[in-house]
Amino acid sequence: MKHGDETCPVCGAQTEMAVHLFGGCGGLSGFWGGVGLEIEEIGRVDWVREWVEMVWKELGEEERVMFMTGCYAIWEGRNKVVFEGERLKVADIIKRVRDIVEETRDSEGERVMEMNTGVELKGWKRPAEGVYKINVDAGVLEATGTRVGIVCRGADGVVVWGMEREERLEMEPREAEAMAVMLKVQEALNRGLKKVMVEDDCLEVIEALKNQKQGRNEFYMIISDILELSCNFTSIAWSFVGRKFNRVAHGLAHARPWRLGDRRWDARLPENILNLVEYDSINSM
Repeated sequence: MKHGDETCPVCGAQTEMAVHLFGGCGGLSGFWGGVGLEIEEIGRVDWVREWVEMVWKELGEEERVMFMTGCYAIWEGRNKVVFEGERLKVADIIKRVRDIVEETRDSEGERVMEMNTGVELKGWKRPAEGVYKINVDAGVLEATGTRVGIVCRGADGVVVWGMEREERLEMEPREAEAMAVMLKVQEALNRGLKKVMVEDDCLEVIEALKNQKQGRNEFYMIISDILELSCNFTSIAWSFVGRKFNRVAHGLAHARPWRLGDRRWDARLPENILNLVEYDSINSM
């Protein structure tokens, strides 16, 4: 966890160690209580694994979800301090945890129900009349670059158009996902669409767009460009969706063969993707 002088970037008072950051950092005082958990601060253990095991035994199933989400949000906040120069606020991290839990609660509940009943729930949902739903996904290909898959469907569930793009660009996954949304917005505008709903399985991108977040790195520059372009629509909505409900776009983004450049289709997608389209059509709600 070293980032330079080994001093905790959150509190600036102690040596940075995972055992300190998650369970005893003064800069995060009140965090665990703020997310509704009574967690003992680290005092009698030297390694974070010991602390996690100690805490884990005292938590119920839902509390464990909140705990792991809290650890993720703390680490995410720490990285923003180190790499983006942001000021960490406990209230913001608490809100981040609650937003993540709220966004994923429905899809997690459906997954648990499927496990308990053995019946797979229906997936992709058709948009309202007059609205076009555009699913998008990006894949980071090892030693190759990035691949984007996009599919647009109307209220009848029928494919209106699809697209994939492969580029030799090295990107972080969240930047690749943001660029995929950018491409989708540009393509939708070029095709004259006015009312759209964008679905993506990258929660960080969707949250940044919904909350119009700003920052100084490449990711937030892309988000800013997307928001500027989105003003050209009559209406646009951003929605997080689990990968199982984003099958077609995911299939396009990861399908072989991998070839550089753009490929576009009107109505009929490649043969190896049609079974995914048919599945969504049959099971759409």
